[in-house]
Amino acid sequence: MKSTMRKVSFALIAAALLFTACKKSDNTIGKSANANVGGLGNANGSTNNGNTLLTSGRWKITAISNLVEYPSPVGTQTVDGMMTLPNCEKDNLYIFNANFTETLDQGTEKCDSTALQQKNIGTWAFTGSNSKFTSNIDTTTLVADVLTLDKTTFKIRFRTMYHQVPATSTTTYTKQ
Repeated sequence: MKSTMRKVSFALIAAALLFTACKKSDNTIGKSANANVGGLGNANGSTNNGNTLLTSGRWKITAISNLVEYPSPVGTQTVDGMMTLPNCEKDNLYIFNANFTETLDQGTEKCDSTALQQKNIGTWAFTGSNSKFTSNIDTTTLVADVLTLDKTTFKIRFRTMYHQVPATSTTTYTKQ
């Protein structure tokens, strides 16, 4: 469970940072669902403001909201994903490198005291018509929509399973 949650956390961060829309004067990308997605960078070497924002620092997950589609009679419920994230993962920092690799920094509280402080965990890339962010960690691939990417916030949304129930997850990262 911890490994799966960590993979989902990594993938969420990567996905959110890769989706960007048109460049605005406040360096905000993708603030609305109808935002015009601009030409983001990709593994072929093209870059733009989205890459700069994504690779310009360390990101920490600060909110996870899961809209879980339970069958009737329960129906759709919102679940706070931060409540299920182990404390030792809440201080983790995610680094999206310019070479399209992702690095995990364990933060001050490690889940495994013998684990490396930092380790490469996968790769990231823009996909589609630069409207999607893809994160590949181990054998898990996450594709997400970017809701916000600016100097301080990276927010993504993607479909997932929450305890074997379909859900839409929105994850917010804050630059540290």
